[in-house]
Amino acid sequence: IDATQERMEHNISEFGRQLYQGGVGLFYYAGHGVQVDGENYLIPVGANIQSESDVRYKAVNIGQVLGKMGEARNGLNIVILDACRDNPFAKRFRSASRGLAIVSSSAVKGTFIAYATSPGKVASDGEDRNGLYTKQLL
Repeated sequence: IDATQERMEHNISEFGRQLYQGGVGLFYYAGHGVQVDGENYLIPVGANIQSESDVRYKAVNIGQVLGKMGEARNGLNIVILDACRDNPFAKRFRSASRGLAIVSSSAVKGTFIAYATSPGKVASDGEDRNGLYTKQLL
């Protein structure tokens, strides 16, 4: 589902409410991501990002998801990120780096994070509705 920033944040809050201690948390995202000042952000549909500071206010920090998972104290959390890890804004942004950085899974105990591609690389879109990574997962 393509989602705006408001919808993404609502869905993450709802996701957090549905997690429970002792369960398994699973978060999946397909789209674009970027890293600014060491923080990872998911880019919503329709985000008009013109400057580095726009990212902090117009994108969604992956830390929101990890925070919800941490609060639930699950034994296992799985985060699947089918997102490019390059940064299309790098030439315009001073401290933005190449796409999503490696998220420390030690930030939330029992968390496994799966990426569609290596740091600094573009994830393959594939020829169908889903990208190649998601197609192989399904």
